[in-house]
Amino acid sequence: MAEVNVISSSIVAGNINQSERTKIHLTSSDLNLLQDDYTQRGLLFHKPDPENRFNISLLKTSLSSVLAIYFPFAGRLVKVDNHEDSTVSFHVDCNNSGAKFVHAISESVSVSDLLQPDGS
Repeated sequence: MAEVNVISSSIVAGNINQSERTKIHLTSSDLNLLQDDYTQRGLLFHKPDPENRFNISLLKTSLSSVLAIYFPFAGRLVKVDNHEDSTVSFHVDCNNSGAKFVHAISESVSVSDLLQPDGS
């Protein structure tokens, strides 16, 4: 396994003034979609020229703007135990808690390593 060095890790919230917290209640059909592994988990960039350093703060600002539009991605999944009828329900608390932003580098990882991590 190639070595990956984490430069920084932070939480980026949406650049919105949210006075009201929204809850998005999930149905059983919604929960089935959570089992599918289709969410994009990162972006890959070519190594920048030494004189043109990559602007991480610009990426964070852009992510913050996107999270203002796609605000559920800055929220948290909440499990609710309903003791009265012994059921469980879920909702997304759109509280603008933010999304994790990790800046990491690796000198020896290729795109094929990420697409086929087991080497097959």
